[in-house]
Amino acid sequence: SQYTMDLLATLERLDVDATFFVVGAYVKKYPVYLRAIYEQGHGIANHSYSHDAVNLSSSFKNCLNDFKRCEEAVAEALGFELAMPILRVPYGASTIPVGFRTDLQKNGYLWIDWNALNGDTEKDINSDQAVLGRAFSTAKRYDGSIVMLVHDGKKRTIRTMEEMVKHFREQGYEFRVLDTNIEKIPGVRMGLPK
Repeated sequence: SQYTMDLLATLERLDVDATFFVVGAYVKKYPVYLRAIYEQGHGIANHSYSHDAVNLSSSFKNCLNDFKRCEEAVAEALGFELAMPILRVPYGASTIPVGFRTDLQKNGYLWIDWNALNGDTEKDINSDQAVLGRAFSTAKRYDGSIVMLVHDGKKRTIRTMEEMVKHFREQGYEFRVLDTNIEKIPGVRMGLPK
């Protein structure tokens, strides 16, 4: 989004590695930001091309094509193909049929959902303190890893990032790029629901 560079600057200053689940349509709009994400060593993963839950759930062909289109947009922006085996289904994997999730895995993809969020897209979370409160309270539900859902298109995410990072570091959390071994970390939901 228009705030991606601000988030990248904050993450760099805090020495935080992250994974950006990118929407292909926005990659097309902001290719320079995608290149900056890559050049700073952050992970890039697939969040679909359209972010359209209706299209993604209408047929497996549409679902697979939408994720493939995102990969194409990333390759065009970077100038080379990037392996993107990890994806996040818009609004969570439960928005597509279970069979689609199985078929995505058969096509070489692993999907991941979040286990904590800051609520930055929720209408009733309307202040920086509410964002922080939501992040801290949802993370307390798990003993183990945290996969935090935040959106760089929200200024309050940028404003609260430093305090979130400080809090989670004090709790013993690490920040690193997701990879295909992430499912070995306790608490991460990846692949099919257990």
